[in-house]
Amino acid sequence: MLKSNLKYIMPLLRIARRYFRVSVSGFENIPSGAALLVANHSGGMSGSDIAFAATYYERFGIEPPLPILAHRSYFRYPVVARLAASFGAVNADPVSAHALLAEGKKVLVYPGGDHEAFRPFSKADHIDFHGHRGFVRLALGAGVPIVPIVSTGAHRAVIILAQGRGIARRLKSWGLWPFDNFPVVLCLPWLIAIGPIAALPCIPWPVRIRIRIGLPIAPSELGDECSGYDLVVARMYDERQMTG
Repeated sequence: MLKSNLKYIMPLLRIARRYFRVSVSGFENIPSGAALLVANHSGGMSGSDIAFAATYYERFGIEPPLPILAHRSYFRYPVVARLAASFGAVNADPVSAHALLAEGKKVLVYPGGDHEAFRPFSKADHIDFHGHRGFVRLALGAGVPIVPIVSTGAHRAVIILAQGRGIARRLKSWGLWPFDNFPVVLCLPWLIAIGPIAALPCIPWPVRIRIRIGLPIAPSELGDECSGYDLVVARMYDERQMTG
């Protein structure tokens, strides 16, 4: 088993929690067994995910790390893959995620991915999963509840001027960029950070981040469905997608 490196970054997470004045409510809603924690992604690489991790690990401890489904690009290179895995990151493929849930573990996922994390500042109060429904399919297939986690405030910690989707598509077609966005971000110390620079840590504004953990959504709440699995997934996504 890969050794966790969380103990080395916990001091930084505690500083981040105080810096952002993070408040979290609803920890009692996280069930004791396996569950899929579904959260919105805000503030680029310096926002809601750091704030939630800081409070989660202070409450539950750092061992074992909370598995976080991460973009496949983090696992392209062995050194980066090992580092990401030591902090709890898991390649976001259905097989790995289903295996973790089958072991009784909780798994955290940000369905909106980089699309949502780098949405424009004008949409700071919006939640946009970009139509990704895989988390619903995963929870239904594993028979585990979905625990919705909503955060606000993180998207005001940095100013995202543009997503750069057109540039990203062109670079992706050339095999030069793995993501769907090539963001333009206003932040310190980079001032104007573009593309890969925008993915680096920056000095965010000390905004207040509030996080609410909602009541679990059990698969049984869907009722007796006979109209087709894909229709169930689509309906649950449409009815349950959180709004900011």
